[in-house]
Amino acid sequence: MTRTSSNVHIGQRIKLCVALLLCALSAPVLASDELDALSLEELTSLTVTTYARHEQSAYDAPAALFVLTQDDIRRSGATSLPKALQLVPGLQVAQIDASRWAISVRGFNSRLSNRVLVLIDGRALYSPLTGGVFWDDQDTMIEEIERIEVVRGPGGAVWGANAFTGVINIITKHSAQTGGAVVSTDVGGDDHGMAAFRIGDAEGPLKWRTFAKYLENDANIDPRGGAAHDAWRQWRIGGRTDIEVAAETDVRLNFETYRGENGFTAYSPDAMLDYLGQPIETLSTFNAREENMGGFIGTQLEHRFADDSLLHVDASFQYYSRDSSWLDARGSIGEFNAQHVTRRFGPHRLSVGVGLRTSTDRVEDDAIWRFSRDEMHGFKYSAFLQEEYALLDDRLLFTLAAKVEDSKEDNLHAMPNLRVRFAPTERTMLWGALSRGLRTPSLLERYGRITGKGLRPFSAMNPFPYPVRMDMWGDENMRAERVRAYELGARQQLAQKLTLDLAIFRNEMRGLRGMAQLLPVLCEPGGIDAATHPECFMFAESLVLPGQLSNM
Repeated sequence: MTRTSSNVHIGQRIKLCVALLLCALSAPVLASDELDALSLEELTSLTVTTYARHEQSAYDAPAALFVLTQDDIRRSGATSLPKALQLVPGLQVAQIDASRWAISVRGFNSRLSNRVLVLIDGRALYSPLTGGVFWDDQDTMIEEIERIEVVRGPGGAVWGANAFTGVINIITKHSAQTGGAVVSTDVGGDDHGMAAFRIGDAEGPLKWRTFAKYLENDANIDPRGGAAHDAWRQWRIGGRTDIEVAAETDVRLNFETYRGENGFTAYSPDAMLDYLGQPIETLSTFNAREENMGGFIGTQLEHRFADDSLLHVDASFQYYSRDSSWLDARGSIGEFNAQHVTRRFGPHRLSVGVGLRTSTDRVEDDAIWRFSRDEMHGFKYSAFLQEEYALLDDRLLFTLAAKVEDSKEDNLHAMPNLRVRFAPTERTMLWGALSRGLRTPSLLERYGRITGKGLRPFSAMNPFPYPVRMDMWGDENMRAERVRAYELGARQQLAQKLTLDLAIFRNEMRGLRGMAQLLPVLCEPGGIDAATHPECFMFAESLVLPGQLSNM
């Protein structure tokens, strides 16, 4: 006990010394009143882009919206994106092990939670392979984040499919805000460490920054008191350049690349089938290593016309590679988006946009998860339209938006949305929304294959005289999940530093991915349908009982 307490105290002293050193080397500390809660004026001046894809007041946004500022993140001591997201109310954030996280909005939480769309500076992070986000791949230097905007509720009318129950948009700082050199570190008695360095130039028409970050988490302790084999290390470098081409035109270039490795402990699929029906404590597990690497490069252009309308164009290319006993895959994604926001003419404001996304994924068959196809190509294009109509001196606002998407895997889909905002007083805002959202099936759900172990003949679970293997298959005809959401909300400034934000919702969902349905028994070798050709039992060496994922 004494030794443990001493180690903790030493760690706390190290953290205190490092914090004091960094404070002495950095810019002057903000005054205490600058770190208090935001007043009504500050809330009104805080702009967001996630709700309507162009700048609007956060206080007036007719949505269940929360903004996590850089001050919030800095005071929390968060060293990674998932830890920063733990501060957001209404967001379910759970840590599975040292490197893996489960993050979702309004339910459906799992490691590969695929019903919330996550973006960094408008670039989608979801993987077509799983439909979710590998959080051990996603990070940046925390000091570069300007704010994190979280919208609870479907955002398909603005951002498209997979913004099923919410949108998380991580927005980084302009290079004009990150000049000079910064060193950031986190050391102490905890089970993790982090070190990051950034240097940049915020002067002149060409402003830039570049950073390097190293993050390490030691292994957790398992229920038996030993190491859980889930240690995690990651190296990451990145940069951003902002170029003022003209007074009304800005160009941004940014890139990141990373490499990481982590361990994990999992239940063996063979053991789960072999001991089917037995207590879970009896199931065998295996320790494995996972290596991942990837990165992206992107560019954005913003041009403001003389009539105050805005053109925004962005393009990006990202790649990834994951190698483990569960999944051995690599792929790339290319994306292009263009949007034009007209100036305010009378009570109207119109936004239009188009998008294109291509992807290529290749999966090797040397891991537990296999695919019916070695290589898969995706192609999707979209169109977006939004009309805002203001009445009563902007106290009443109607927003009608819709996005249409089409791809070679899915039929044409429309995601409409209607929002109404009414501000009877300066300190009171009421809103309501009716939305339709979609989640398109992932490649795993369509083409995935997992092969089980053969159950012994004449055993409790297999009365046949052949080994019976239980497989899990995806469904190439799986349809998109659909949600219809009804939302009501209110925002009230109760005092100078106290705001009440209330949101209630009802979701009606169709076509959710459900439990597997059993397919006809197959005779091996040959994969012969036993229902159509029962004579195959005479020559079979084993039987396959496949189950297929399906829509509910």
